[in-house]
Amino acid sequence: MVTTVGNVVKEAESMELRHLWLVVGGKLASSLFLEKGLLTHLCISEMRVKLKSGIPLFSDHKRERLPAEKTETVQKRSFKQVEIALRN
Repeated sequence: MVTTVGNVVKEAESMELRHLWLVVGGKLASSLFLEKGLLTHLCISEMRVKLKSGIPLFSDHKRERLPAEKTETVQKRSFKQVEIALRN
């Protein structure tokens, strides 16, 4: 099991991997992967839940400011799927 984000990156590099699929929270995604340009695509599921104010999706980033090449939204029965291809 990998214990830190740095280890994930090192392990991927040592295995010469070019593509990884990670399921992480917004704070982790923006704190390392997004800021360092390591993300190429985001897949965000928006589900209606009443949580009052909630927490931000990305710690210091707003979805409107992401460097997106293409955004596709698919409405599912009970949620909305947003796929974003990022410019790096």
